[in-house]
Amino acid sequence: MNATLNDERILSELDFARLQSIKGQLPQELKDYCELADLVPAKEVPGDVVTMYSQIEIVDGSSQQLQKITLCYPKDAEPSLGFISVLSPVGSSLLGLKVGSVAHWQTPHGEPCSAKVAAISPIIRCNSRYSGMLRSSMSSKTAAVASPKSKSPTG
Repeated sequence: MNATLNDERILSELDFARLQSIKGQLPQELKDYCELADLVPAKEVPGDVVTMYSQIEIVDGSSQQLQKITLCYPKDAEPSLGFISVLSPVGSSLLGLKVGSVAHWQTPHGEPCSAKVAAISPIIRCNSRYSGMLRSSMSSKTAAVASPKSKSPTG
């Protein structure tokens, strides 16, 4: 279930502070990332960087299936609706990546997975109080959610 966090990444100061508040729950890879990431004021994070509550389009490395997901905190996670916890292997591997980068992680069974960050929606830079609005907008659209048999990025 490990995520690879060896690329240079950007982390907003706001996301860093919020992650520190759940530090006891962070997987080791995410703790390491928080220690090594370039911290930037939230307003200065480029629009092509995955931050918390980013709505992201990713392309599965093996199936080439496009999925829309939102990176969120554990309390807002609802994988069936595309809300993926930052504490999950896929969530940890996406945080701080730029559009065009590839995230790598392992399933609970040790199978390697990857997904390319294809796009980040411009309206997604928000905090958790807007997550209900995002959840409503995502559930009203037909989100591509992989079947349980596949090695999907959200599974």
